[in-house]
Amino acid sequence: MSIYATLWHLQFPRHGDAYVGCEWVDVFAQGVPAHVGTPTPGYGCESGDPYESFLPPALRIDGELSEDHLRAVVFVAGVSGKGTARSGQEYESPLLVLTGIEYAEMPFQVLHDRLCSALRGAEPRLVLEMFRPDGIAMLVFEDGSTTPVAVDNASTTMGVALGQSGHAGSCAHESVSTGIDISVPNLYLQEMDTVPLKPERLAQLEEFARRRGKSTADALDDALADYLEWERQDYQEALEGIRQGHEDVMAGRSAPADQFFDEFARKHGLPR
Repeated sequence: MSIYATLWHLQFPRHGDAYVGCEWVDVFAQGVPAHVGTPTPGYGCESGDPYESFLPPALRIDGELSEDHLRAVVFVAGVSGKGTARSGQEYESPLLVLTGIEYAEMPFQVLHDRLCSALRGAEPRLVLEMFRPDGIAMLVFEDGSTTPVAVDNASTTMGVALGQSGHAGSCAHESVSTGIDISVPNLYLQEMDTVPLKPERLAQLEEFARRRGKSTADALDDALADYLEWERQDYQEALEGIRQGHEDVMAGRSAPADQFFDEFARKHGLPR
């Protein structure tokens, strides 16, 4: 008999980052009920916890914890085998193991990122996907390395694909609920946005990156950050000007429009 109950399974990019044409792998969330290995009398483990070598500490069933709680949640890829020399219940290579409390309190986006990181391993994170008219997508990684991949039915529009969190979409999809109903309303699918990029703008970006000795992805991030900071400051200054003008009017520190235009015309030598 298995000690696990499948909470859900989603498909994740096999290597942690999603891009057009990438491979996908099933990831299962395997819940371990609180009574498994509990020292509480009546559950058969009073003499010791047979799963302590690969699961978080056992829980005691009492007034605060019931059998409905989870001792642990083990996340495994569909290709992971089950059964080791220590125990037939241990998965060979789990992606992540959380306590039931950690799982309940962790936002799904954080969980999603940790699972993608586990799938990615020591490889650099994908930060940018650029589409070329010739049907080739250029994958740009955070260490500056690039990899070309062929794209089926590619659009002739050149573009840049970024994930909603600011990097190439590492997204889960095809959610299937099964086993225990844990009512997780915050499960969502992170979709990839494509920003059209003209060939001349891409050439400018690559030249901008070359002059600064940076990768294309880092140069794009720097340019966007500088512009957005300038725009934010400009917006704040405009708001401050409007606020000061309103205060001047309310305090009577103003002049009639005709008087203002007369003074403006005299100052600049304009007819009035």
